[in-house]
Amino acid sequence: MILVALAAAGWTLLPTPFAARSAMAALPPASHFFPDAATARLADAAGRGDAAAVRQLAAAGADPNAGGTEGMTPLLFAIANNSKAGAKALLEAGADPNRRARDGESALTMVASGTDTDWLRLLLAFGGDPNARNSIGEPVLVNAGLRRNADAVRMLLDAGADIEATDESGSTVTLVLARMNQFHVVAYLLGRNADALHRSPVSDDAAADYIFHAALDPSSPLADWQRRCQQYLQSRGIAAPPPR
Repeated sequence: MILVALAAAGWTLLPTPFAARSAMAALPPASHFFPDAATARLADAAGRGDAAAVRQLAAAGADPNAGGTEGMTPLLFAIANNSKAGAKALLEAGADPNRRARDGESALTMVASGTDTDWLRLLLAFGGDPNARNSIGEPVLVNAGLRRNADAVRMLLDAGADIEATDESGSTVTLVLARMNQFHVVAYLLGRNADALHRSPVSDDAAADYIFHAALDPSSPLADWQRRCQQYLQSRGIAAPPPR
């Protein structure tokens, strides 16, 4: 249910136990997830974007990190309702953006899968871990790359994400994006000293393979970026690897 609601709010999410219910189901009220009345009121205020009520309830003792059914927290409830004002008030009251839900996701890993980078910026500003991994072991940086979200990639790197972090297949974000011919972002990563020669131990490929050998329409903008990547590597003494 949590991830269904988040998907409706614009996140691109991976299958988890939360997604078992119908994607057409509406998000229930906060009281459905939080038997404790004070926590339900806090989550409801956050979901409505009532920052003043969130501050008042938190000051009165409502826990911004309280866990509810299905792994819900007040912060996740605010995200599911696309309420940045409510989420910010919760974070100011001490909500943890890295707290794991029952399925292994956190608020940070969830918003890193979305297209609205203002959410990611908000959680990083309040201590979100740029090196967090999602429930299937992907670093959020690789996950942002898989979503072709260049802004999120830049934001995570600026916050301290490890540019060479690998997913469970041993792929870095540079390799992931090179496979998808996203050479405009690959060029940016190379400029930040990403390793184009790192090979996945599973698929035995490297970003350099695609930089030099991916077949693109020569007139396309991505082909121009591919050529720039080739020139960048060659200027650093890296020759084209043999075609695979």
